[in-house]
Amino acid sequence: SYVYKRYHEIADHYNNKNKPNHKQFIINSIKKNGEIISNKRRQVIIADLGCGPTPIEKLSSFPDNFKFINVDHMGSNNPIIHKYDITDTKKLIGNTSIDIVVMSLSMWGNESNKNYYKYLEEVRRILKNDGVFLIVEPVERWYSDSGNKLLELLKTNNFEVTYQTGNKEEGDK
Repeated sequence: SYVYKRYHEIADHYNNKNKPNHKQFIINSIKKNGEIISNKRRQVIIADLGCGPTPIEKLSSFPDNFKFINVDHMGSNNPIIHKYDITDTKKLIGNTSIDIVVMSLSMWGNESNKNYYKYLEEVRRILKNDGVFLIVEPVERWYSDSGNKLLELLKTNNFEVTYQTGNKEEGDK
């Protein structure tokens, strides 16, 4: 469909423009937060929601105690990617069972159908109480005259925002 094609054209443009930045940010954040979590628990469980054809776990080496669950609605021939709608992973992921949830460019294609509310509900369901939600989205996608819609959305869904970068004037960061 046109919407699907356009979404992937935009995603490809964004990935090519920012390739080293956002993926390295996610990798570094997983390692840093995972190290802290592994001091409390043996295993660190990471859900990469909307991972696309190349999950984050394949972009770097991670400690052996980091376990990844890779989910994408399109699925893949890759056996490590589970084909699920990321708004409903109940058959795959239990309540409060994930230490780190990653959503890298996973929410921005769905404003017309408002799925991002459901995405955040699912993140809230699977994330442990002391878990970490890492989200990377293009800044310009979320700004309006009334401010940063993504920050408002996260706060409305009871997520504590501890780090952010980029603003409408600075562009993507």
